[in-house]
Amino acid sequence: MKQKIILAFSGGSDSIALAYLANNYKDKYNYNTIAFTLDHQLRKESAEEVKHVKNIMNKIKVGIIGATGYTGSELVRILKNHPDVEIALITSESRAGEKFSEVHPFFQDIEEQKLKSVKEINNYDLDVAFLALPHGVSMNFVKNNANKSFKIIDLSGDFRIKSKEIYEQWYKMEHIYAKGIEKAVFGSPELFSDKIKKADLVGNPGCYPTSAILASILKDANAIIGAKSKDFKSNVRFNKN
Repeated sequence: MKQKIILAFSGGSDSIALAYLANNYKDKYNYNTIAFTLDHQLRKESAEEVKHVKNIMNKIKVGIIGATGYTGSELVRILKNHPDVEIALITSESRAGEKFSEVHPFFQDIEEQKLKSVKEINNYDLDVAFLALPHGVSMNFVKNNANKSFKIIDLSGDFRIKSKEIYEQWYKMEHIYAKGIEKAVFGSPELFSDKIKKADLVGNPGCYPTSAILASILKDANAIIGAKSKDFKSNVRFNKN
């Protein structure tokens, strides 16, 4: 039997937010009727507040796991300005408790939330988790969170290759989650857009395969791929043809 609930609010954005939440979750939590009693008529401005609240509630809640490196900071930079995304969680095990802007000073007054430990992830109702973790670390996260409701987009190399044996040959480490390899979708939207939309785990492609794949799928392509990079620590250049 569904319960009948009456909610009385005074108006304003806080009340509108609560009303909007209650109305959207009444089926999930098994109650039937909601009556809103306002002590004054909603003003014209309140319509804009309703629109603003709905916009917030409809955003994709994102967690960025391991955000102290370059990949993590770039994710924050891109997603911070995305109109449909809310960055709900940024994690770091080594810098937990510090502000993100203390790790990346160029984010001062832009992203000031405190870094959390990944152990707190269950406190956040995430839709998507981006993994900005090193190779070999991401697979542990994916294995430990395989049954969670959020989707995972891994930016390491742990789920790009569809063979455990080939992964171990190239990365010189054991892959501990073969089920993830089988499940993961290669994150090239030019090739697998429909599969990515439905995937729970996406292995984001690296820079070399992305440049090579996009060049090779062009009409009448007959390309020779020559990619170059530099290890700035050792000052050594690498050629990959």
